[in-house]
Amino acid sequence: MPRPISPGTLPDFARIGQGDADATRQGFELMWGHLLEELRRVRSEARRRVGVRWTTVSFDSTHFSATAGTWSVDAGDVLAVRYKFLDGLLAFQFNLGPTSTSVGMSNELRIKLPGGFSASDGEATGHLRASSTAASLIESGTIVSRGTPADEVALFRAADTTWPDSLTDLFVRGTILLEGVSP
Repeated sequence: MPRPISPGTLPDFARIGQGDADATRQGFELMWGHLLEELRRVRSEARRRVGVRWTTVSFDSTHFSATAGTWSVDAGDVLAVRYKFLDGLLAFQFNLGPTSTSVGMSNELRIKLPGGFSASDGEATGHLRASSTAASLIESGTIVSRGTPADEVALFRAADTTWPDSLTDLFVRGTILLEGVSP
């Protein structure tokens, strides 16, 4: 929102109305100066917001789990796990593979949110892409925030079916935006 021009800095509209060229020029300079100042302020704020960079998350095997069976993610399986945090919003992104699954898998894989973040709004949903050559699997799925407050996300296949057993080539990637996040 533009800042109002203080009364002492208003152009002399009476002189401008009488056709005074100097007053008109000074008025334009004054108004233009305030517009430029406001433009600089808005650009600075936009740069601050856009300047938020992705933060890469250090590998921790305890951040990956399944509700039944075992989902194994090794350090070499992490292609990217990163986040951006700004004004209570957390964009969380991951790209993993090839990961492994054991026998007796459930329908839910889980990833702990990085940096000790948790979201008060447990209703966030994101997009997931999963693939495995061995299981002839290429499909989309969903990512849902879990917990109260949400400190992890759950990964589900599109049909909410169980994850295939005994895989060594499961790739998963996705992004979710969480609101009401605090570190």
